[in-house]
Amino acid sequence: DFTGEKVLEDLRKFGDFCGVHGNMDSPAIRKTLPSTQVLELSGFNIGVVHPSEGGSPQGVEERVKRKFGKVDVIIYGHTHRARSERVQDVLFFNPGSATGAPPARRRSFGMLELHDEIEGRIIDL
Repeated sequence: DFTGEKVLEDLRKFGDFCGVHGNMDSPAIRKTLPSTQVLELSGFNIGVVHPSEGGSPQGVEERVKRKFGKVDVIIYGHTHRARSERVQDVLFFNPGSATGAPPARRRSFGMLELHDEIEGRIIDL
């Protein structure tokens, strides 16, 4: 969730930007950003989703997987819980919460490394 247009504006100043809206975002941000996006980087298909409808963190991976066709990675948010785990042929990657907002257990961000394979690293702050 960006929760404010200023955050989005500031992130865009860093250069190329890709983002999706979340369940706590304003109508203006929802009009600006899609609910899902697929990027092709270094031959990998990377799905990005919040999910914007919100809902329980239970079963979120199954719900977000249904939003995409064949992807190598799904980057998702909403749960605030860091995760980098391969399930069958998909890497589920949640960077957690840089602010540590509940229900996060810690402050973290994530980094994807694209080589012959994709690896996701969770970095504690």
